Amino acid sequence: MDRQDIIQALRSKGQEQKALHAKACAERERFFGNRVEVRSVIEYASVCQRRCRYCGLSQDIQNPRFVLTSKQFLVAMDDVVERGRRVVLVQSGEVTNQGFREELLENFARVRERHPEVELMCGFGTQDLDFYQRLRACGVQRYLLKFETSDEHLYQELKPDDQLEHRLEHLQLLRDVGFKVSSGNITGLPGQSPAFIADDLLFLRELAVPMGSTSPFIAGEHCALAGYPNADLDLTLNCLALMRLLCPTMLIPTVSALEIVSPGGLGRGLLAGANVVTIHDGTPRHLEDRYRIYKKERHLPRNEVLSTVAALGLRGLNTPLT
Repeated sequence: MDRQDIIQALRSKGQEQKALHAKACAERERFFGNRVEVRSVIEYASVCQRRCRYCGLSQDIQNPRFVLTSKQFLVAMDDVVERGRRVVLVQSGEVTNQGFREELLENFARVRERHPEVELMCGFGTQDLDFYQRLRACGVQRYLLKFETSDEHLYQELKPDDQLEHRLEHLQLLRDVGFKVSSGNITGLPGQSPAFIADDLLFLRELAVPMGSTSPFIAGEHCALAGYPNADLDLTLNCLALMRLLCPTMLIPTVSALEIVSPGGLGRGLLAGANVVTIHDGTPRHLEDRYRIYKKERHLPRNEVLSTVAALGLRGLNTPLT
């Protein structure tokens, strides 16, 4: 599949789209059968030092923030493991404060001792080599760092205090340290054409990472791009299906943001070839509203996510659907 084929497929509607998604599901089944990975998410902190123009965590936005205490984090981890989760994503805004990072490393070391069976995944933005190495030594196996867009000019417009080259250097650092890396793009960005998305997909294939994702553009409340429309659901789902076809062995989630674009979006992501679901059931309830990447109501309840998976005849890859 070349660049022009991808551009054309991204525009698929009706029967063409159904055929594209069916082909993607067939590829998923060829490598994974009817099983999907189930991840819990713990949001560790809503503070961030970046100024991304689309994100509700940008430091320029005056929203209430939080950082979990060690006790809160360990209790949250105990809770999701008790529910049967064996893959847990821990994420926060980007913070390079040394005190923050030292406590984070201590907490991960404690988690590894208490729950050696859990696959730990984290997303803390770009850090430094020493932190990556120490995080890996604590037993964290996976790292999430999306390149967002492979177009350097668009990247600069969206993330004025960062550069794409810097981001890509850190993707390589993470691989060198020994992390299983997850990366990917945002679909439907202001100023993004289908050709840009095709380049993103080809770039992701070239990266050859074991995990990838695409998220629909949804501007955070009060952010610089708040007035722009959400991404088109069909475009995002077509991107996901093409990701499956181009990278058939990859772990690809149907992201919670699809539900904001359109109710039922999460299930449609599974029907487009996704083989991962994320459940936002780890963050303490009273703090959930303070992690505002998009807006307050952004996640399906755990039972609805799992019932969606089961209704499609899919099973948990690494855990029962509980």
